Amino acid sequence: MQIAKERIEIALQGAIICGDLSLRWQSSPLIIQLYSRGRQQVDERSRTVADLLNEAGFSTLTMDLLARDEGTQSAVPMQLRFNIDALSERVCGILRWLENAGYKPIGIFGTGTSSAAALIASAQLRCCVSAVVLFGGRPDLAGETLLEDLPPTLLIVGEFDGLVVDLNQSAIERMTCTKQLISIPAATHLCDGRASLQRVIELSAAWYRRYVPSCVPELEMAGRGECTPTII
Repeated sequence: MQIAKERIEIALQGAIICGDLSLRWQSSPLIIQLYSRGRQQVDERSRTVADLLNEAGFSTLTMDLLARDEGTQSAVPMQLRFNIDALSERVCGILRWLENAGYKPIGIFGTGTSSAAALIASAQLRCCVSAVVLFGGRPDLAGETLLEDLPPTLLIVGEFDGLVVDLNQSAIERMTCTKQLISIPAATHLCDGRASLQRVIELSAAWYRRYVPSCVPELEMAGRGECTPTII
């Protein structure tokens, strides 16, 4: 599998945010993986998610919503991670940049507080986003946006993720779009362990294939886990 890789930088709100673009081929659907850590390098879990999505037939853009210098200031990351308005503006900026660059169709894969930012941006730029998957996220922080016309949205949580499970259940009950909440058995927050993470990507890929236009046929993923998800 040949993948063209590129490091990109986008100027937003006076900051430079960075991302890793992996293109399978020009016409393959693009999945934006969002997180907010302010690290110079992509962490191992995010890299694995991108690799598994690539194997499943998608191009990916793994994007940190915090700039490198923001991540080095101890007080700033926590403030920004919960500044949903600021994060959603950055997601909108990324979507506009991709639209101008001709990248379509687009799906979003969000975690943590970037989940709420992804929903708000998707509502504001509905024509740019075909489907959303939120993994161990905080969709509840999107507030009244949950009642708006959102793209088809899949929420994935670990069975033993406690409060996050309850918050996702509360959020999905308010959502009016096409939606589903799935629990990964015996998994904790962000599904530690490769088998659980592979199952998350299998579920995500199936969702994207269903709702993102021009998706490629399903490709076999090596070493997939045997756990069966619970639909809540």
